[in-house]
Amino acid sequence: MVHDFYMTIPDKEFKNIFNKIYSDRIYNVRFKESDASYCGGTAVDDKQYISIDNSINYPCFSNLAHEYAHAIHQNYLGQFITYANDQYTELVSIFFQLLANEYIANIGNNKERARQDSIGLLIRMDIYANNLEVLHNTRNMNFETQKEMYEYFSKFLYEEEAEMAMTYDAYLFHDYLIPYIIDLELLWEYKNDPEKSLYMLKHLINNSEKSYIEETKKLGLHLNAHEYKYIKHLTNK
Repeated sequence: MVHDFYMTIPDKEFKNIFNKIYSDRIYNVRFKESDASYCGGTAVDDKQYISIDNSINYPCFSNLAHEYAHAIHQNYLGQFITYANDQYTELVSIFFQLLANEYIANIGNNKERARQDSIGLLIRMDIYANNLEVLHNTRNMNFETQKEMYEYFSKFLYEEEAEMAMTYDAYLFHDYLIPYIIDLELLWEYKNDPEKSLYMLKHLINNSEKSYIEETKKLGLHLNAHEYKYIKHLTNK
């Protein structure tokens, strides 16, 4: 399924990179019960290795599409991508995850599962946005204890969100949320002109050291322009 999805991408370069990684899948992909799925590399070689949480069925597909995109991203740029050195660490992976769900929703009996996966990601990004807003508003506040901090955060966030805001680095929220917002616009562009959308994606990751605000403006992408249309698309309204 993942292979068939990536073969629908109208970009020869991305497809060739995927096929190269995919052909070696017996050595670079594993499935195990885990708390997370991830794509990582070593200092010994230039290869990427993917670990997928297989405890739930459909997310295995979604996670594979996401993690393969990390490997494509790194192979395309020819360097190991980390949160410390690239503001678009999640840009390619989230884009292809969203696109994969759109693909799966149109084949077989998987529409509802694909829709729920995209809705789940949307909700997670909303949580990240809430956390960033609270962290921003408390940036100059000095809490004497973790209990005091938690009680304050709980005024604005749900229990799980408050715990996340206390323990997660704000950069992590940012590194997922901003690419997600950009990817929604790229996804909408893809529906009209796939080649143009992929050109924009490549432009952004080739210019990751520049301001994403300026780069998206250059490309004519207006952030949050299609957010409500996407929500209506997911909820069939």
